[in-house]
Amino acid sequence: MRLSRALRPTDLVGNRYTLTLRDLDAQQAAAIAPLVQTLGEKGLPNYFDDQRFGSFSTHGFIGKAILMRDAERAVWLYLAGPMAGDRREIRNFKRLVRTHWGQWGFLLHQAPQPSNFRSVLTFLKDNPQDHRKALNLIHDRLLSIYLVAFQSWIWDRILGHYLTSLGYTDPTILITGLDFPLPPALPEELLEMQLSMPNLTVRYPDAVLPSVEAVLGEEGMTLEDFKARILRRVYLPKGERFIWFKPSEVVVGDVTPDVVFPERWAVPVSFTLAPRQYATLLVKAIAAHLGVHVRVR
Repeated sequence: MRLSRALRPTDLVGNRYTLTLRDLDAQQAAAIAPLVQTLGEKGLPNYFDDQRFGSFSTHGFIGKAILMRDAERAVWLYLAGPMAGDRREIRNFKRLVRTHWGQWGFLLHQAPQPSNFRSVLTFLKDNPQDHRKALNLIHDRLLSIYLVAFQSWIWDRILGHYLTSLGYTDPTILITGLDFPLPPALPEELLEMQLSMPNLTVRYPDAVLPSVEAVLGEEGMTLEDFKARILRRVYLPKGERFIWFKPSEVVVGDVTPDVVFPERWAVPVSFTLAPRQYATLLVKAIAAHLGVHVRVR
């Protein structure tokens, strides 16, 4: 079919996935079909998965530093904080920054070319104390990604805490180093529940409020902090997200010998997800129910 206009993001109604689950023993392989069919019928939590948190550093989220109005910390995390998606060249440079923090002229000559690091370092070389303006020299697109990543992380944590408060504690799935509950099903009245992204003006229902307060308390924050006051042009988005999703059009293929792992078994699985749902969550859920470690690639 040919359209008379260019495709738009709103035209996307879903994504079709075909995956191969490998390195299974015979018992695990036999369990895949009923397990995946059950996940398709019952569903699973609609967490944001690791892909959303590529800007996470073991030193913290840049987005949190921005919301806490700690411009120097945010600049440090940008220049020196190792992130999951960093190339080797960037990792090596950030290691250098951690050793030579404040030596802006030296670091400018060491910075990868081309990179936005150079604009920030050029400014800091002449204005070493103006971290706020240096922060605003980072590309708006990146600043937006950093903010949304932390906002999404808090959303995940609120949902995880809420599900735990309902008694769902096991099994769990791992997202960016933290375990989140994986309920086998939810009561009918919760299946269409939506949870707002945290922001300055949001009002959470009474049932969820204790989870919001607990998570933000652990972060040393309140909802009043969810405004990027030290940024000039970048803002936190508003919106809601369903807490639960069900894969559709689930198809499980035949068990076959694994051509990658000798004397093991493989099972192909196909399914369709709506936009903004994560296929990796389904794979993690399968692994959690089988009691095995999963590697997605």
